Amino acid sequence: MLDTPQEEAFQYLYTRIKHDNRGPGIQTLLLTNPGPQDGTATTLISMAMVTAHMGERTLLVDSNLRQPGLHHLLHCSPTPGLAHVLANLEEWEQGIQMTDVANLHILPAGAPNACALGALKSSAFDRLLTHVKASYDMIL
Repeated sequence: MLDTPQEEAFQYLYTRIKHDNRGPGIQTLLLTNPGPQDGTATTLISMAMVTAHMGERTLLVDSNLRQPGLHHLLHCSPTPGLAHVLANLEEWEQGIQMTDVANLHILPAGAPNACALGALKSSAFDRLLTHVKASYDMIL
């Protein structure tokens, strides 16, 4: 599986995240970016693929509601997605899509939304995380 130094680095990162000796392993991981085109999407997808290859049921959530793009990289439909779930237009299960990678699912962002920050700070987002934590080993 480790064909490149980059893949080996992501497996090392996975191991550090999941097996930190200071407490239980991490189940959710948030990655933010200071600006566009800084490699956040590539980093997230690489981490998600390594996690899925390690046998973890992995959910990749595209929370970039202003300029979504993870669905393009994974060849998935952009909708329904996170924006629809947070607006109570869809149940969270209807937004989840399978990818070509075993154990890796995506919740795309959905339609671009001008109220993105408010939606991500809402109690609806907290409820969503509670639901998906029961179904997935790792949420990115």
